[in-house]
Amino acid sequence: MKQLIVNMLCSLATLFGACAQQEGYETLPAQAFDQKLKETPSIQLLDVRTADEYNQGHIDHALNLDVKQPNFMQQADSLLDKKYPVAVYCRSGVRSQQAARQLVEQGFIVYNLKGGYLEWKAYQP
Repeated sequence: MKQLIVNMLCSLATLFGACAQQEGYETLPAQAFDQKLKETPSIQLLDVRTADEYNQGHIDHALNLDVKQPNFMQQADSLLDKKYPVAVYCRSGVRSQQAARQLVEQGFIVYNLKGGYLEWKAYQP
């Protein structure tokens, strides 16, 4: 019962971004995500979609690591530096939340793009 209540509150809080912050990462709308990329030159941009999705279009300078691959965290640990924040995105924001949770558990500072690449394309920076 307690978990059901937490899940319901989390669903409501997601509308305001509060739940993601409780999980140790911050979810940002496209404009704020873009601003974070611009104001943080050391940020590591990570696209967690499949290689096919990435090849169809991606944010400039993004590293592609598919979060659904069993060696995702192993690759992330070897390619990313924990000294610098990670900006993560996927297609619509679901897989990037999964990746953000995993990255935070390993000690990374993470910013997640709300609405994913679809939202980014609609924003058109």
